[in-house]
Amino acid sequence: EGTSSMISTLMTVPNVIGYSDVGGAMEVGVQEIALATRKGRDDFFLTSRDSLSKDGIAAALAGINFPDSGDADWSGVDLINKVDGYLYSWPMISITYVLVRKDLTKVLPNDPAGQTLMKAFFEALFDPVYTDTCEADYLFLPIKGSLRDQALASIGTLNVSPQAPTWVKEVHVQAVEGQG
Repeated sequence: EGTSSMISTLMTVPNVIGYSDVGGAMEVGVQEIALATRKGRDDFFLTSRDSLSKDGIAAALAGINFPDSGDADWSGVDLINKVDGYLYSWPMISITYVLVRKDLTKVLPNDPAGQTLMKAFFEALFDPVYTDTCEADYLFLPIKGSLRDQALASIGTLNVSPQAPTWVKEVHVQAVEGQG
């Protein structure tokens, strides 16, 4: 029934083992199981918090072979045990993929505003104004560097109607002058 239900079960049922997103679980004090790593040591166990504190999750991303463009074939991307040599690299990570048709005029043919709103949403997934909050509050790590640049370049190639409006992202109150 979702992450919150799983977290509730983990907190209330004795001796239960379950899976939930780590950010929400840590927030309410669920103890995380440490994983034995594949680094040639039988005595080294690592939690995601340990790995995060030593930049091990970013290190794991560095070991993954990503395609050169957003519209390439990503079916061969493997996110398990990709970094050897760095003791704190996290052995498994996940990335949220958003699959989008390139021509938004065909996805939302009668809604030019919806086309650019969809595009603005995708851009927000990589905007530090939003991602910094997700990182601080929920322990989600934003995509950075060349992979972020590639994603934004791919979003930039989405086709929208010439009549589609441009959206303004209001982060702070923007007072409107000349009312009434």
